[in-house]
Amino acid sequence: MSNGNPPVGKMSAKKRPFDKVIADVRHAVFAVTRHRPFPQGGYQGWALGSGFFVSKKVFVTCAHVVMNPANPHQDGDSYKLVNASVTGGATFVEIQNAVAGTNVHVFPDADLALLVVDSN
Repeated sequence: MSNGNPPVGKMSAKKRPFDKVIADVRHAVFAVTRHRPFPQGGYQGWALGSGFFVSKKVFVTCAHVVMNPANPHQDGDSYKLVNASVTGGATFVEIQNAVAGTNVHVFPDADLALLVVDSN
């Protein structure tokens, strides 16, 4: 039964060792790789950085990850978001044929980029 107040979460004040914190969040961080197709077939790939999902469809990373001046996003690039498990498995999400303003949104002043995933 609601008393009219929003729910309030409780955060433990107990200190935790760094390795325990990392063990808890390691599943949230994904590596960002880009695959750029060659006109004659095949592709070139780069490991760019990391980020995390804020919803089922929205992935957050830094603008400098996707728009590095030495290797900026080009429409048609594909992004592979990979979270490797310590047990050898992996979670893999792909954004194919990414287009700026459609499924790649970059906010350079905030060093923020949003990648919109169109699959489950």
